[in-house]
Amino acid sequence: MLNIAVCDDDLSIVDEVKAMILRYCKSRTLECKIFSYYDGEDLIKSKESFNIVFLDIEMNGLDGISTAEYIRERDMKIPIVYMTNHTDYWRRAFTVHVFYYMTKPIHENEISNVMNDYLISVIDDNDDILILPTDKGVEYLRTNEIYYFIFEAKKKVYVHTTDRRILV
Repeated sequence: MLNIAVCDDDLSIVDEVKAMILRYCKSRTLECKIFSYYDGEDLIKSKESFNIVFLDIEMNGLDGISTAEYIRERDMKIPIVYMTNHTDYWRRAFTVHVFYYMTKPIHENEISNVMNDYLISVIDDNDDILILPTDKGVEYLRTNEIYYFIFEAKKKVYVHTTDRRILV
């Protein structure tokens, strides 16, 4: 399950980006949960852990650069994707090790490219990945996440991982 944050003070942008991410995940049968934030303060106060953060730079209250600095104090590895109307922030944006910088309006193919790059970046070359069909789509599991398999009658196989049980 991917936990994704989308933070922008423009509610329509948040809804639009969320819809694009949901379409991307659905097309690849990826489970995701998307959290909406409308200012940087709410995002940094969140108790959630995120796999990737989509963040506006210019916002009322705490701006996106300052928000990213707070995020980086806690975790240097979370990919931060900036979404902005301005191209003149790119130098300052890269001081917080931004993963991607996109200008508004956001396009579906940009979201797809970012998500593809993210998924490629999290697969370690040393990881062995099993691709397993399920009734909900395809699951990509690292072998080091799998504890055991249970074989049941009528060709049912359950995979037990560190945090769930999956019928394949």
